[in-house]
Amino acid sequence: MVQAKPFGAKSMSNSAIPKTAQISKVAHFVSSNMGLVAANRRETVLNRTPKKAASFTLMALTLAACKGGSGENGGQTNFGGVPGNLLKGPVEGAFVFADYNEDGAWDEGQEPFARTDSNGAYQLEGVDTQQSYELVALLNGAVDNSSGNVFSSGSMVAPVGSKVITPFTTIMVEQELTSEQVANVLGLSDLQGFDPLTFNPYEEGVDAPTALAVEKTAHKVMAVVQSISAIYEQLGEDSDTAFAMAIDVVADEVKSK
Repeated sequence: MVQAKPFGAKSMSNSAIPKTAQISKVAHFVSSNMGLVAANRRETVLNRTPKKAASFTLMALTLAACKGGSGENGGQTNFGGVPGNLLKGPVEGAFVFADYNEDGAWDEGQEPFARTDSNGAYQLEGVDTQQSYELVALLNGAVDNSSGNVFSSGSMVAPVGSKVITPFTTIMVEQELTSEQVANVLGLSDLQGFDPLTFNPYEEGVDAPTALAVEKTAHKVMAVVQSISAIYEQLGEDSDTAFAMAIDVVADEVKSK
């Protein structure tokens, strides 16, 4: 398997790498406060379900009121294709779908899906573009082609309209942060052309220093997530729950900065 690298990565100088002290602080926070992590974060993650359910109920009622009977909009369809990339680096073999009810689980026959290719690219077809949704990538069995790492569990998410699904977009969704807030707290706000919702460090023609800096930060974020996830598994959580809880811990800590 070809190991993917950001374009122009060899030309990156150490001085161009952004400050990522916040990530180190997260790691220190976790190692110094494991009692707090173990005791409090399970409730935080599990309590997201009622929020998602309430959100879906409101959305369903709104859609029912707006759409009315058949033949609305003069017979025009609202369905289209949604392309994107799953990145940490390029993640191959992940299951990506449009999560209409935002519960994190794929509803067979109702939610469009696709598998990512070797570049992390996917193309969802038949997406209802008039409906709100999140982009969800299930990582079980997928491969990070920048490192060869195989994911045993977990997921990443992105808001509707995002061109990429990454650790950064996952933090944005979990804590309802803006692109600017995420870029600022991770020390990426001064990078040329960087937007967490659109930037692909493996895309041809991107700024090389920005590409390498973004990917280095993504690797650090995921390293912390996986370390925390391993701790939760040792405490008895299943792998998917442990990963979700770890994402929540990191997202909380990022938001507090």
